[in-house]
Amino acid sequence: AIFAEQENRISLVDTNVSKNVAFLGGGGIATTVANSLILTNSSFIANMAGTVGGALSIQGDTVAYFYGVTTFTANNASFGGGAVACINSPIWFLEQNGSIVVEGNVAAIGSALFFKGVVASTFSTYSVSPTFESETSVFAAVGEILADDILHNLLISNNEATVGGTVYWIYDSSMEEEPAGLRSSTVVWGNNVAPYGVIATTQAISILGPTDYEVTVYEDSLSPPLVFKLYDFYNVLIPQEGVTSVVASISNAADFDCHEQSRSLTGSDMFAGGVQMANGSAIFSSLEASCSPLGYMSLDFEARLADVFVGDSALISPYYIKNSTLLNFRSCVSGERYTARACLECAEGSYSLEENSASCIN
Repeated sequence: AIFAEQENRISLVDTNVSKNVAFLGGGGIATTVANSLILTNSSFIANMAGTVGGALSIQGDTVAYFYGVTTFTANNASFGGGAVACINSPIWFLEQNGSIVVEGNVAAIGSALFFKGVVASTFSTYSVSPTFESETSVFAAVGEILADDILHNLLISNNEATVGGTVYWIYDSSMEEEPAGLRSSTVVWGNNVAPYGVIATTQAISILGPTDYEVTVYEDSLSPPLVFKLYDFYNVLIPQEGVTSVVASISNAADFDCHEQSRSLTGSDMFAGGVQMANGSAIFSSLEASCSPLGYMSLDFEARLADVFVGDSALISPYYIKNSTLLNFRSCVSGERYTARACLECAEGSYSLEENSASCIN
């Protein structure tokens, strides 16, 4: 409906923005750089966006002010923020006695709200007043009647995320904590649906698996298989399916001792870009490690999150999360003979009775 590119000042009073469609972001209103947006008793109904912000996309240091009651109902975003996406901007300012209703919106992630790079702000930082010459009596000094930019007076209900998160925010160096006020008593939740993160979630920020693993099988795939899972900021399992692969490699760290034998890692799980996530797990069922009996070596397991682009720029830059596992190779037992690289079963008709026997007895 409305596209504000740079340094525009927009005011909507008692306005219904409905049934608009945007190929990219902001089905109702899309902003880019340093705009001022004032919404007074306005509603956004059944708008659609091809990327983020089904109803409203606030980007690029745009400052939004909400007066009275603002409603976002039945909006849809193909990627993130069924109702609102706030990217590289401060959280909106809301009138002390105002309220925002976010109800019945749909998106893959962040069915209600999507945040990335939300910057902290105060009225002294954002001193631009939303006063318009023709509306001086309506819009007075902002600092006197608006609360600071934290989430409050929000009703978030009946939204549906097909991938995860009623509220979804990107964890990175610009945003290391959840949006301010998210757990406020004035933020009310009800009947939202999401495969995970029914209140809030982030992208995967950690990959977890065994820290230590005892290798009991020589010259064959590790058994039981090594299993790795992805977790968000809240340490909640992300039930990803097929979009992220985990790659195994021998660690470059000096944390190994293979008794002068070379380390190796083979098996079909080493090919085709690693092991894809299935039901939230990467299972290495065809991975063979070679070192030496009573030796140890370290492996790295690295997940590369898929690129996510909105328009011609990366919304989530590709990045890697890594974990390491120390493999400890067992000693040779009765019925086996010791070699420099493996414990081998005694041939039929021969035996050994001691650990790490160098030979089998006929």
